[in-house]
Amino acid sequence: MAKIFIIEDDDFLNSAYEIKFKALGHDVHIETTGEHVEDKIKEVKPDIIVLDLILPKINGIEVLKRIKKNDSVSKIPVVISTNIGFADDIGECVALGAVDYFIKSDIPLDKLVAKIIADINPENN
Repeated sequence: MAKIFIIEDDDFLNSAYEIKFKALGHDVHIETTGEHVEDKIKEVKPDIIVLDLILPKINGIEVLKRIKKNDSVSKIPVVISTNIGFADDIGECVALGAVDYFIKSDIPLDKLVAKIIADINPENN
């Protein structure tokens, strides 16, 4: 199954993600801050990254910029899962290379998990 790298600072949501993804047989790696994630991503070699925009110290847009500038991790699909729904933020994330953007308060967790899994191999959908 897939390796899923989650960058999210909400412990409750991280636990929920971990339970859901592991129940489906996926390997889950969680970070609660955007600091130094490029090196951690290189170690884990995930199939997809789930990124929140509101993070301590470094915001998710900056993390996305760093991921997409780093040749060794730039091709890994990044899904934005956040409660920020401003058109400017959505547009910037898409322009930077995010493959999907979800407002997590607008979608049930089961559907969010299913959409993230679908984004791992979109050509199979």
